[in-house]
Amino acid sequence: MPAKARKVEVSTNVESVNETAVSEPVVTMEVEAQTESSVSRLDLYKSLIDGLVDATSVLNTDLMVVMINPAYTELLGWTEDEVVGKHMSEAPLLPPELREATAGFGFSDIVGEGTSTTEVDLLHKDGRTIPFSISMGMIKNENDEPLGAITMYRDNSAMKAAMSEATIAEEQSDQMLENAENAAHEAQVAMKAADEKVSYLNSIPTPIMAMDKHLTVQFINPAGADAVGMTPDECIGQNCYNLFNTPHCNTSECACAMAMQEGIITTAETVASLPSGDLPIRYTGAPLYNENGEVTGVLEYVIPIKEEKKAITEIEDLIQAAIEGRLEVRGDASAFTGGWGELINGVNSVLDAIMAPVGECLEVIAKVATNDLSTRVTGDFNGTYALMKDAVNTAVDNLAMLVGQIKSTSNNL
Repeated sequence: MPAKARKVEVSTNVESVNETAVSEPVVTMEVEAQTESSVSRLDLYKSLIDGLVDATSVLNTDLMVVMINPAYTELLGWTEDEVVGKHMSEAPLLPPELREATAGFGFSDIVGEGTSTTEVDLLHKDGRTIPFSISMGMIKNENDEPLGAITMYRDNSAMKAAMSEATIAEEQSDQMLENAENAAHEAQVAMKAADEKVSYLNSIPTPIMAMDKHLTVQFINPAGADAVGMTPDECIGQNCYNLFNTPHCNTSECACAMAMQEGIITTAETVASLPSGDLPIRYTGAPLYNENGEVTGVLEYVIPIKEEKKAITEIEDLIQAAIEGRLEVRGDASAFTGGWGELINGVNSVLDAIMAPVGECLEVIAKVATNDLSTRVTGDFNGTYALMKDAVNTAVDNLAMLVGQIKSTSNNL
């Protein structure tokens, strides 16, 4: 006979331990914990944290690195032994110039008053320099006192390459999620850290849910509840497919169901029918396990990709227009934010570079068609465009010389 449900009060009432942080102020929430599940609260929270796949590091208020997650090591190559316990300015991923620049900074200098995002080049353990988008946020306790800061790393290599080459029609945005790792090794310390991490998950600005094997919501952060027009408490006990209403729900295409069945992290794209309207999303399901290695549920996190889809369509339209010879068509970069707007600008710049020599050559040829042999291509072009310029000018020169010879011959007759 199933045991009754119990409520667990979760809050971050910690003053002296600065372990982890997220990108928004922490909040206190209640989690409906089903005692019929063999996974303990600590195991659930640890699975939630470990299930997230984006690189994350955590600083205390002394700017000492107190935690990195496995995704951090996978993305940057640096291990816990090489990073944890070091001052931020001594972290091996920082180039020398950044180490010098941050050596004298205090906590408020780095974190500020809230959330910040910047782009910087960092060092991989293998020596590569990789461009990253870094988001940092302060974590506070319920007394509004800072506990530390959490930093999320997004690899911008693919987007930078697409912008420089301006030839990639589709560019998937790297998913960026915030997570923290339970670094406590003793049960009492680990339980306290796990309680805090619920508040960290609540501050992540993208929907995150933990569900049992029947896809019944056991946990949802405020961002997820807000997306479906409900409170977190109203979502607990609801089925995921009744909240997000996607074409994948209750089908073999459900990434969360596949994650539990196959025991692997699974990602898919679909459209969620939300109170605010239809929203293209990329969602990932990560299986949750108990201490016996048995799958007990799934962690799902969702990234809206509406702007990404719109940008890809814009680029595809530009490519099709170029194929059809309509080189005057340009994309509307102002309709996009961040890297997507820069990417559209990059494609527009490529088209401008193509049109400049082609347009000038067309003008010269049009003049020739009206018997005006005095015009030449004068633009400063490189590579193939320079060869095209020389070819057009040589052709006009030869034609002018031929016409001159014909006139001279006719005058002598």
